[in-house]
Amino acid sequence: MISVIIVNYNTLELTAQCVSSIIENVKSVPYEIIVVDNASTLDNPQLLKERFPSIKLVCNEANLGFAKGNNVGISVSLGKEILLLNSDTLVLDDVLAKTSKLLQSEKNIGIVTCRLQFPDGKVQHNCQPFPSFLKWSVEKTRMFKLLPMKLKSSFLQGRFFNYNAYGEPDWVWGTYFHFKRELLQGFKNRELANDFFMYVEDMQWCYEARLNGWRIAFESDAKIIHLMGQSKGARNKNSEENVSLFIEKYYSPIEKFLFHLIKN
Repeated sequence: MISVIIVNYNTLELTAQCVSSIIENVKSVPYEIIVVDNASTLDNPQLLKERFPSIKLVCNEANLGFAKGNNVGISVSLGKEILLLNSDTLVLDDVLAKTSKLLQSEKNIGIVTCRLQFPDGKVQHNCQPFPSFLKWSVEKTRMFKLLPMKLKSSFLQGRFFNYNAYGEPDWVWGTYFHFKRELLQGFKNRELANDFFMYVEDMQWCYEARLNGWRIAFESDAKIIHLMGQSKGARNKNSEENVSLFIEKYYSPIEKFLFHLIKN
């Protein structure tokens, strides 16, 4: 079974649309839906339970943020696979079955994501590289124009990644984050790291998963609609600050020095 966890914070209608899309489009794999409400102030989350009696609803007394909110959902989940799904998404074409098949295809594939699209079909760049001074230099100096397309896709990723084929990016957005429960065995307290309230937590999860020997995969044939940003508001300086904290925690002194040069 796949445990689908959706964190809700003042997005009742978006969450309801997301839940409906799962019920309507996921037919070939068993699943449970867990909605974790992070102390919403605009709507009563119990309305979700009334509309969808089959879901599990967990109501936090405070806004715990994205990482901790998902960990609350994981703690009450039953599935051998877990899917973290943003509330501002609509699943398509039995997508859970497709990413589950890839997740189970090889023992050391621990995380799978899918193709994220805007409502008009335009692809979103959810397959990203870890921060790298070398990659930053290649982009900044526009030397990427000299690289063959295949190398740009595998090395630089992001906007250069080939979203029409299978690939293994450094890290993927938490928008659609499908992983094996056993992956958590190598994490502190057997839960996802929650250093960050919001933003960069998905990069951290992937980084720690890779340290434990897991691969991260992208399934191009699996697609969802992502109503970009409607579930969490506009990005702000917190994202940049969290990247700096991430580098400070995991990178070598030389790498930290190089990134300090970039910043200044």
